[in-house]
Amino acid sequence: MIPSGTKTHDLVARRAYEIWLAQGRPHGLDKEHWLAAEKELANGAPRARRKAPSRTANGRAKKPKL
Repeated sequence: MIPSGTKTHDLVARRAYEIWLAQGRPHGLDKEHWLAAEKELANGAPRARRKAPSRTANGRAKKPKL
């Protein structure tokens, strides 16, 4: 078990959340998502990353084009 509040715990939690979202937010699979995230991170698998919003010169996020 990974101690709560550690960097590793936070990485696993974030990846488990990404897996949950990618699978359509199913109910009751939190342990499976957690274990899959631990396994991915232990094996050095690259994490899925969301693209950060573009920023203007003053540091504010640009408004999306509609």
